[in-house]
Amino acid sequence: MEPAEVSAVCSGFHDLDRLTGGFQPGQLIFVASRYSMGKTALALNIAEYMAISEHLPVAVFCLTSCTSGLKMRLASSISGICLRDIQASHLSGEDWRDLNSANAVLQGSKLHIEGNLRISVKQLFDRARWLADQHGKLGLIVVDDLQCTHFSARRGQALASELRALSQGLKALAQEQRCPVVVPTQLGRAVELRRNKRPRLGDLRAGGKQEQDADMIISIYRDDYYNAIASPSPGIAEVSVVKHLNGNTGCAKLAFNKSLAKFENLTVSHQDSV
Repeated sequence: MEPAEVSAVCSGFHDLDRLTGGFQPGQLIFVASRYSMGKTALALNIAEYMAISEHLPVAVFCLTSCTSGLKMRLASSISGICLRDIQASHLSGEDWRDLNSANAVLQGSKLHIEGNLRISVKQLFDRARWLADQHGKLGLIVVDDLQCTHFSARRGQALASELRALSQGLKALAQEQRCPVVVPTQLGRAVELRRNKRPRLGDLRAGGKQEQDADMIISIYRDDYYNAIASPSPGIAEVSVVKHLNGNTGCAKLAFNKSLAKFENLTVSHQDSV
């Protein structure tokens, strides 16, 4: 008899975990937003928490960013050093020590990152199987992002068909590995044409086709992205569960640290600043 496995894993964000009940094995979870809203950052923050705080094997496959860039973002998050300062090497002696400590934490974890990928879903299956054989059952897989460069030349029904096939493949990957698969994905331009730019369930680029495959869809909205000067909630992100196949929907509010490209649990100081 196989040992019982944990039914859910936490994201590390308390309000979001209370809303979702944690991420379940076999779930396909889309994290959807417009450009620069933080969808990749949220996925990486969750991967970081699961790998470092929960000590779980985690795989991150990025189709658009390089491996070194992703590791730099994670090092910034762990060390608390501004990402731009790391990129420009504008660091003090203490910063270098903190950065080296952060990199040592990453190297000591079971967080596996592969960037600039141009691989098929079958190859993703093969890589996930190899990692599970090497490190044990995966706690999380991140595939960033669904609107990858493979499909940039396609339009209309051809694009929708390709994206649906990809989302079905990723759902099958989640089921085979018995772990959640988190997929940052781009929302369509219709969001920008509305006065209220908070994402809706129908804003996914391939519409209901992708939506059907997802167990959960999480959207991100930051008011200060659109209203930098007059926003009533600077530094606060609305992270909304807009679809939850077997649970509740609703909104969890998180702090967003722009200098670290990092989401954080709200504290009293965050709330006092709003």
